[in-house]
Amino acid sequence: MEFKELVGRRRSIRYFLPYRPVEREKIQIIMEATRLASCAVNASFLRAIVVERDKLPRDVLESLKVPTTTLQLDMAPVHIYFYGNLNAIEEALAYRRLADEFHLKQEDIASAVGKDRASVANFLRLLKLPEEIRTEVATGRLSMGHARALLALTDEGQQRSVARDIIARSLSVRETESLVKNAAEGSSADRTPAAAPPVDVHTRAAEDKLKFLLGTRVRIVRRGTRGRIEIDFGSEEELIRIFDQLTDREVR
Repeated sequence: MEFKELVGRRRSIRYFLPYRPVEREKIQIIMEATRLASCAVNASFLRAIVVERDKLPRDVLESLKVPTTTLQLDMAPVHIYFYGNLNAIEEALAYRRLADEFHLKQEDIASAVGKDRASVANFLRLLKLPEEIRTEVATGRLSMGHARALLALTDEGQQRSVARDIIARSLSVRETESLVKNAAEGSSADRTPAAAPPVDVHTRAAEDKLKFLLGTRVRIVRRGTRGRIEIDFGSEEELIRIFDQLTDREVR
């Protein structure tokens, strides 16, 4: 018996008593038969997902229909969808659709597909990458490990630049992580404001003299040959005192 024929016959069990719930044991028997058949024809890449019809939004159910399956989809209480290995981006898009259309949490998705929640979260994070990088992941030029390393960079232009470098140099994931770390540190250093130039001895002396005369902190801020003088005061009374001193009025 061919694999295709076996799957077809086993799936037909769905159409008996269509409005009666299907026992989990029956679904398990179908899936086990499919698994054994896939091993027999070296199709271990095959995957399947079981969906209860009544939990499908109507628009999603309609989108799955083709002329030869309309009746079966309307009647079958349980749908079993078979598919081959997905690339990381396709898998991420599938998880997002489950979240958006079926309102499933990451924990629910993880339980349904046999993964832990962290793995599902990592797949979904891939969708934050630029389109160019997602395409490279989908075609296999970048692995999921490469993509996850690129997520450490927050700038999309930097992500694209590093991704091109990875492909051109055929870097491993470990080498990519090192490259990303260096790129992130360089970007951080670029954003760090330059340290203020040291105050020259004459400016410092002038600040000290003004501080002594006015009895408060004074700063001279230079911008080349121009600048400003900043004088601190802690209250209205101190402001009046400083003003009187600067205008040669009698100090109260």
